[in-house]
Amino acid sequence: MEVSSRLLEYQGGRAIQSLARDISQRKRDEQKILIRDYALQSSINAVYLTDLDGDIFYVNPAFLSKTGYSRPEEIYGQYIQNLVKYKTSADEIINILENQEAWRGEINIRSRDGSFFVADLAANLVKNSHGEPICLMGIFEDVSELKKTAHTLEQTLDKLNQATTGTIRALSATLEQRDAYTAGHQERVTDLACAIAGDLGLEEDRVQGLYFAGMVHDIGKISVPAEILTKPTRLADKEFGLIKDHVLSGYNILKDIEFPWPIADIVVQHHERLDGSGYPAGLSGEDILWESRILAVADVVEAMTSHRPYRPGLGVDVALEEIEKKKGLLFDEEIVDTCLRLFIEKGYTF
Repeated sequence: MEVSSRLLEYQGGRAIQSLARDISQRKRDEQKILIRDYALQSSINAVYLTDLDGDIFYVNPAFLSKTGYSRPEEIYGQYIQNLVKYKTSADEIINILENQEAWRGEINIRSRDGSFFVADLAANLVKNSHGEPICLMGIFEDVSELKKTAHTLEQTLDKLNQATTGTIRALSATLEQRDAYTAGHQERVTDLACAIAGDLGLEEDRVQGLYFAGMVHDIGKISVPAEILTKPTRLADKEFGLIKDHVLSGYNILKDIEFPWPIADIVVQHHERLDGSGYPAGLSGEDILWESRILAVADVVEAMTSHRPYRPGLGVDVALEEIEKKKGLLFDEEIVDTCLRLFIEKGYTF
């Protein structure tokens, strides 16, 4: 209770008049305000408030620590735009806050010594209970070290990617020593497969995995006798059986290499067919990896188009007619339609 009293004369004597008022809710509200202030003061993120003109009137200790100031008074009254590297950035943020009431992004903030650091800033327009703007609030965290770490990681990943590419090319080159046709075939299939994947909107990372799988999808043929690979006449059943085994050989070559993608699985499934008539496992429908289904279409089109030791190339038109006839049966409809669109509408060529 809040009590106020006064001494007065009453009926010829002295009396005390008191007025008491319940202020429990006010005390609770004051406590909440104190807690909020303590929270801002103890926040590990830098917090600042400006008036609607952009002049700073509050900063917390984390703000002082990150910007190099000793006392709040050193920063009070400064225009917020003076603390960023590019004035246009501050202008843009203020314009956005006036329209959208919130903004988040990276910005260069100026320290007391004139140096800059990269900060992740969240800014918003603060309104009162009547919905009227009363100030601007910003919270930021120094992400300079995080950016450096990300850059280092990016460089490391780039080196790993180069090493992976080198490994794949070495495997492809090994096969080329035995069968130049197959090596050229792998490159052309890979190019078409990636074009199909790109047109389908496949994620960039998956397209990269498809590229690597495509470049070695026939690596298992290294275990097939060269005289069978280059035989100028049609293969006997036993010889074709050895050719079919190349997907399992390829799987065994690749399965222990720790790629970021299921390269071995993509390779071993690229001769599977939607109706289960493919090999080596007779997989069907959704059991076949999406990347393998793309490779299957690209593989057939390239093989029919190109010259083989036992026959001349049949031409693109015949190859496209074949996959269109078999779409939904052997080949994925969406993939076939995309392949047809690439050749017919977009002028794709090997």
